[in-house]
Amino acid sequence: MFKNETVPARIIDAYDDVMVAECLVDKENRVYEEREFPSVFFGERKIGDFCTLQFTLMDGLMCVELRPYFGIEDEDFPRINFKEKFEKSSLFKKKT
Repeated sequence: MFKNETVPARIIDAYDDVMVAECLVDKENRVYEEREFPSVFFGERKIGDFCTLQFTLMDGLMCVELRPYFGIEDEDFPRINFKEKFEKSSLFKKKT
C-alpha cells in the first residue's frame, strides 16, 4: 500500500521541544487539524511561518517531509480577531 498526501500548514505554537502546526487537511470543507512535531523538525522556522508537509505511507512506514510552502494563501489560514469575535459573548461580561 502506498499513500501520498501534501498538507499546507502554519506553525501556531511552540513549547518545550515541540512545535504545533495547524494543518489544512480538507481545503474544500475548511477542515483543520493541529499536529505536533519535534521542534528540531522545523529548524529555524518560527510561529506564524507557513510550510508544506508531505506525508508518505508505504508498507506501514510513515515518512514526513518538510517542504517550502507553495500556493498557501492568506484565505487558507485566516487570522481571527478574537476580541471582535467574542467581545459580546457572555463569557467575557463582568458580573454585576
